[in-house]
Amino acid sequence: MEPRKYILYAEDDEEDQDLLQLAFRSLPEYTLITFEDGDSLLDYFSTTPNTISLVLLDMNMPKSDGITILKRMRSDVALADLPVIIYTTSCDPAIRAQALQLHAELIIKPSRYKDFEMVRDEMVSFLKKKALTPLM
Repeated sequence: MEPRKYILYAEDDEEDQDLLQLAFRSLPEYTLITFEDGDSLLDYFSTTPNTISLVLLDMNMPKSDGITILKRMRSDVALADLPVIIYTTSCDPAIRAQALQLHAELIIKPSRYKDFEMVRDEMVSFLKKKALTPLM
C-alpha cells in the first residue's frame, strides 16, 4: 500500500476550497489540507509531522500573493524542492513566466464544477511527474 500523500492548498475562497476537496474525495490516497492564506500554510510547515507531496497556491490572496509565498518557499532550504502549482483564475502570461522561473506549474481554475475532476487529474499527473524528476 502506498503511503498517504498530503497536499497543502492556500486559498482564501471557501467555495474554491470546498470544490477541490470534493474533487479529491474520490482519491483516498490523497489528503487535501486547506489554509485561508499562504502565511498560514508556511506556518504549518514548522508544526507538521507529515510529509508534504504537493503545494497549491492561489494567486490572489490576502496578506501575500501566491508568487510571494512561492519565492519564500524557494528561499527556504527545507521547502525549496517541494512541487508547487500556482492555481489561479488568471491567464496572465507574466504570472505563468514567474511560476515557471520559480520551478512551479500554473493551472487555471475551472469555471464549471464538472471540470474540477479534470484539473485534479492534471495536478496528480504533475505530482507523479515531479516524483520522477529532480527540481533543479
